[in-house]
Amino acid sequence: MIFHYVDVLNNKEEFSDLAVNKSKKKAFTDSLNSLIGSTEFKYDCVFIDKHELIKKYGIFDKSGKVIKIAKIGSNLFPCSPVLDYNLYLLCLRKIIESFFSFLSNKKYPARGILVAEARGEREDTELREAFRKIYYNGVSKIKPTDLRGIILDLLIVPKKQNYIGTQLADLVLYPTYDGTIPNHNVRNDHFIPFDRILKKKLFSKKGVTLIPS
Repeated sequence: MIFHYVDVLNNKEEFSDLAVNKSKKKAFTDSLNSLIGSTEFKYDCVFIDKHELIKKYGIFDKSGKVIKIAKIGSNLFPCSPVLDYNLYLLCLRKIIESFFSFLSNKKYPARGILVAEARGEREDTELREAFRKIYYNGVSKIKPTDLRGIILDLLIVPKKQNYIGTQLADLVLYPTYDGTIPNHNVRNDHFIPFDRILKKKLFSKKGVTLIPS
């Protein structure tokens, strides 16, 4: 079974029968809740605050309508020129920094790979390009040679492959967003509660990363 958290929550697509069978939905969502609660894993999240992004980098016409987002200058790479960074690059930077820190734990040193869920040819190409820039230039205080010694590759897998990592990510993402991001409409019907179950599984004690911060 391929999980779609939003579809389960809203009784959509292959989970549409849950709308007419409340006891079945409760049993199913309780089992997912138990799965997440009992599975040992750590996770980190990076979210784009689009409202703040537009306020900070938006270019507006005379009527106040957003025309486009300005080029985002950043110190992503200490020894490279400022480029036209896309949102994949901004998010991937934070994910890689966090993953590198996790794998570099002196008590349990390890190496790892990044696994992303495919979205489409254009989006997947942009993600690969963002990864390539970081992989060969380094990021923040992480030298490229150190980075490549710890993080080995980026794999992009289709949803239908049913990869366990992307399945877990799908289940925790939405309730984490609602539990951590301010100034938006928060749902109160999440079947995987953030405060009681997910919060303690976050890798960072500071919580999730919000861009722009």
